[in-house]
Amino acid sequence: MASRHQTFKQGQVLNAADLNDTCNPTTADHIAYATHATEFNDGQKTGGSYARNVQFPDGRFTKPPIVQVSLANAATGANNVLVAVSNISTTGCRVHFLPIAGGLNATCSATVIAIQMGA
Repeated sequence: MASRHQTFKQGQVLNAADLNDTCNPTTADHIAYATHATEFNDGQKTGGSYARNVQFPDGRFTKPPIVQVSLANAATGANNVLVAVSNISTTGCRVHFLPIAGGLNATCSATVIAIQMGA
């Protein structure tokens, strides 16, 4: 898709085509079609690993989105754990907390951002 980019100036009066073509995800490939962001804190976990499912709002995505997951700030033990995502679908994903060495001893707290760029 050839995307239309436009810079809007303060005080500029926009016509319908400016908004319909430039800010519409079906005609502008730089505008996300759908997004969802969430955070969770499941507290301190120990053991081999920990995982939890994240649900997306019903009907938000029409195809599996791109998912970025990161450890939340100030998570205890965050220097000793990796976070990963699997089972990405239109309805959700699974977030994994994996120990780098030894057993898991960390606050399992993360931010999840899901983006679908096309229809």
